[in-house]
Amino acid sequence: MRTSRDERVTGQFDQRSAWWDRIYRQDSLEARILRRRQQVALTWVEQLSLPKGSRVLEIGCGAGGTTVQLAKRGHLVYALDRSQAMLRLTQEHALTSGVRAVIAPILGDTHRLMFPNGAFDLVIALGVLSWLQDPDTAIVEMARVTRPGGHVLVTSLNSLDVSRVLDPRRNPLSWPVKQTLGFGASAFGRPLSHQERPTRQPAWSVRRRLRHSGLTPIRHTTVGFGPFTFLGRTILSANRSVRADEALQRRADRDSKLLRSAGRLYLLLAHKPDRA
Repeated sequence: MRTSRDERVTGQFDQRSAWWDRIYRQDSLEARILRRRQQVALTWVEQLSLPKGSRVLEIGCGAGGTTVQLAKRGHLVYALDRSQAMLRLTQEHALTSGVRAVIAPILGDTHRLMFPNGAFDLVIALGVLSWLQDPDTAIVEMARVTRPGGHVLVTSLNSLDVSRVLDPRRNPLSWPVKQTLGFGASAFGRPLSHQERPTRQPAWSVRRRLRHSGLTPIRHTTVGFGPFTFLGRTILSANRSVRADEALQRRADRDSKLLRSAGRLYLLLAHKPDRA
């Protein structure tokens, strides 16, 4: 029986769990962008002024870095992931950080959350939507388990990422050609890579999905620029890539309309209206 995309993605994350555990402590461009994504998300959560003991669901908790930080801020965190290896890392970090009592690790599926309606004050999913087989169903589920008046915070990879648009080999307009070439390679007996890749979409597409699920987007930003490549080859050194990323991020943060839609990923915060 052919495995689903979700099962293949779970297998990949199981295999790379140690890498995901290390990356946040490294100094590479990738690590810097991931730390910035996490820091922006935590800052937004703090600005919501949730009372101590608020119930937070983190979907795709990974190695547990954000889970632990949310717990340290006084929240009761339900950490959900499909990967057993990731959940073990989350439990280890919760224990060594002294917050094990307020973290509940849960093996589960984002498309079928096992919680009642309105169970959480906040649902957060960093780096999850781009890996899902059915992101629309997942967003509906996130909205369902959020209480009226609560919030949902998500991130997604950007199809309008400037570093990809400028590279003819990575530009989204070249995808139909690459798909055709890929099918041709398969027909001539050359095996295709079975590694699952994250999907990308523009920010307006995710905002539309949030609205269709009954949520109201209230805040968004872009995070991360680079690595810059040409025909798939890196054209800047590691140090120059970091400096370029920081310079472009500063301009984007100053409300440059073009750059705010051209980063590698974006964060969106949505509110669930209280109909009553």
